[in-house]
Amino acid sequence: MNMGQSGMLFVFGMSLLVTAIIITGIAFAAAAAKSRAAEERAEGYRELAEKASVDATEVRAALIEVKGRLAAVERLLKDRDRAERELFLRIAVSARVMGHALTHGHREDRSFQRAALR
Repeated sequence: MNMGQSGMLFVFGMSLLVTAIIITGIAFAAAAAKSRAAEERAEGYRELAEKASVDATEVRAALIEVKGRLAAVERLLKDRDRAERELFLRIAVSARVMGHALTHGHREDRSFQRAALR
């Protein structure tokens, strides 16, 4: 082998070595970038899960508050319904007593009216 060929062989070997080092560096950099991206994505999912948990807690608290208000409205409506029935019965009894008093000449007798209001 002469000197010209050995020089060419040396340059070829060095360029092959440099190419292998560059390819290895690129592969290592790609793996590191992929790992970083996966870690960032996992962190994003963690944050999203925490936010969803907080939101679910807030929704649960709001639902409990709405249920409490609904129960209060239902109680109010039941009380109102009961009061309306009692008032209707009092009016009906009063009308009956007043009708009785009018047909029997008890116009000025207020005892019938008081009995109807009880």
